[in-house]
Amino acid sequence: MYNVLSLLLGLVALGLPLYTVLRPSSDRRALRAAVGSGSAGLLALLCQLLEVGRRIAVQDYAGLEDIWGAMLLAGVVLVLLTVLLNGVLLHSRRHPADGKMPEEVSP
Repeated sequence: MYNVLSLLLGLVALGLPLYTVLRPSSDRRALRAAVGSGSAGLLALLCQLLEVGRRIAVQDYAGLEDIWGAMLLAGVVLVLLTVLLNGVLLHSRRHPADGKMPEEVSP
């Protein structure tokens, strides 16, 4: 259960900045997307911690030994890509390619 939820939240964390970069939006929406993406990434990591806790509760230490390296790598990649994509998102809204500052859209 936690693994599926973690996977979905990780995809949201990576997809939200990409979606926002590819469509025109205001600075406010870009900031909301960056916060939402970071939050989804944190929740994905929390789900992985809960999965580890569940495995410890049922004393599945062999299962933990098998997957801890992959979980660590996946968590590091998720954090790095989320930070990178959110940085690109916020930078693209502040410094657009055409040199014009984006106009603020009222909410």
